[in-house]
Amino acid sequence: LTGHSGWVWSIAFSRDGTQLASGSSDKTIRIWDVTTGTCLQVLQAETGSIWSVAFSPNGQQLASGGDESVVKIWDIASAACTELTGHRGRVLAVAFAAHQNILATGGEDGSIRLWNLATQTCETVLQAHSQRVWSVAFSPDDQILASGSADRTIKLWQVNSGVCLQTLNEHGDRVRSVTFSPDGQQLISSSDDQTVRLWEVATGDCRSVLRGHRDTIFSVTFNADGQTIASGSADQTVRFWQAASGRCFKTLQGYTNSIFSIAFSPDGQQLASGSTDQTIRLWDLSQPEIPCFAVLSEHQGDVNTLAFSPDGRFLVSGSADRQVIVWDATELYQIH
Repeated sequence: LTGHSGWVWSIAFSRDGTQLASGSSDKTIRIWDVTTGTCLQVLQAETGSIWSVAFSPNGQQLASGGDESVVKIWDIASAACTELTGHRGRVLAVAFAAHQNILATGGEDGSIRLWNLATQTCETVLQAHSQRVWSVAFSPDDQILASGSADRTIKLWQVNSGVCLQTLNEHGDRVRSVTFSPDGQQLISSSDDQTVRLWEVATGDCRSVLRGHRDTIFSVTFNADGQTIASGSADQTVRFWQAASGRCFKTLQGYTNSIFSIAFSPDGQQLASGSTDQTIRLWDLSQPEIPCFAVLSEHQGDVNTLAFSPDGRFLVSGSADRQVIVWDATELYQIH
């Protein structure tokens, strides 16, 4: 999918998998029809890069955060834009609640804001981080919001009241990402301190410290059943961990540069990993040795972001080469 004139930093599928959004350093967001590869809309920001995009649960709206201090809510059909103001500095993370009409945003100013989308107003400002917020995530039941910050802490917030339930402060460097397990009982975090940590949400206790990486960990995720964790690092490896024990049971090698992005297929049988060596590798988790069964090398720049479609039919990659590529996830050929 060509059209961007700058690095592609963020991609997101609509919940039904029919549309794809891509955010770029060229100040635009593009909405694509996944089946045909047609660009349906070009949404124009005023300045700077688009760092984060997310579809609303009903697929009718898209939220974006970027170098502007405003959060933008776009109507997919008409491209009309509503601007939500309040952050001071870049907006680095956006996330919709799955079951409530709420958007969470995290910014360079250290704040998290909860927006009521019906009234288009900020209902709650969560101001407890002392440095930029890199990541926000709702629990599956929307009751708790997690935030990860450059101040080395993770905070767990009660969504309805805005109360900070827990401050998790065992990381030794900035926290890059936070992700809930599918059942919402656990949280994983990745950090520049070269560790992944697994937390009990109810108590805030650190269950496991996953050690082994030798550089910054850029991406970490659970598989669909929550039993396996994967992490990708600047040390050029992907590691698999047992969630129950915290044991690393496999280290994947073969890259010649940092791994920026990883994604499990919806059935949990494959993992895709994207690197600054310009390749995507696919790994087969159905076999004990987890062999690499494909290397996709169409990109001519860093692979910054990856996502499988909800039905697992497509894999999408976004790159510094200004391209978004849609792959057939079964036959492994480039569709668009």
